[in-house]
Amino acid sequence: NLYGAKDAGKNFEDLIADIAAKAKARRGIMNSCLYTIPERNLRFFHYGDDFILGGPRKHCIWMKQQLEKILIVKDRGSIGPRTSDLSRITFLHRIIHYDRAKDELTFQADPKHAKLLIEAMGFNGRSKGGATPGVKVADTEETREPLGADAAAHYRSNCMRLGYLALDRVGIQFSAKECARGMSTPTARHLEILKRCVLYLITRPNLKYVYNRQSMPKLFTIFSDTDWAGCPITRKSTSGTIVMFGSCLLYTSPSPRDQRESGVAAWGL
Repeated sequence: NLYGAKDAGKNFEDLIADIAAKAKARRGIMNSCLYTIPERNLRFFHYGDDFILGGPRKHCIWMKQQLEKILIVKDRGSIGPRTSDLSRITFLHRIIHYDRAKDELTFQADPKHAKLLIEAMGFNGRSKGGATPGVKVADTEETREPLGADAAAHYRSNCMRLGYLALDRVGIQFSAKECARGMSTPTARHLEILKRCVLYLITRPNLKYVYNRQSMPKLFTIFSDTDWAGCPITRKSTSGTIVMFGSCLLYTSPSPRDQRESGVAAWGL
């Protein structure tokens, strides 16, 4: 029994790794929660005790049977082209939708987080939204002023929510990263950055990623750019990276870098 044990999480992870090994699955290098079984063209991802399988239907059923040998499994349904399949399902509160007419998948973040951020920052449906998720906030005596204890606690709470939402919203990742820099000692500048990003969420409350059926691409396409010494306080640069596999978005990241890494920052590598 794993429940109640101090290392229950690790024990469960080891259990899943053991089940995957017996199924001849390869564990992901970049993401250890992702497994692939090339012989069956099957992939599955787990986060804690939540699983999602992708591949031919018969092999998904087979993998489910392997899990059922050890675990109690609750099947919430399948997304697919059959009329008996679901067209919409949630996984870790993300919304996955399959359009049978267009033969495409869409993915979007839990919309409640944008709504809660808008309400928490004192805005509503009548508030004028922002066209962009961020603007340069000057480093002045006024913007360096630390927030009071209550305001700082409120800031940290909403900063964490913004960071969670940014996992699925590429357009706000830079702003969320800038807000996170102020977690230890929030200032008026950090609050202004947070407010601006939330105003953008009024204009763009949702973002859908569209995944169309495509031929297997032979190459990854990588876009990168650098905001050279963009932080007015630390003078650090930020390198933004987007990785595409054909028309499908796979990975995005805004990474802060030291300005002294001139060759690295200039090329955004």
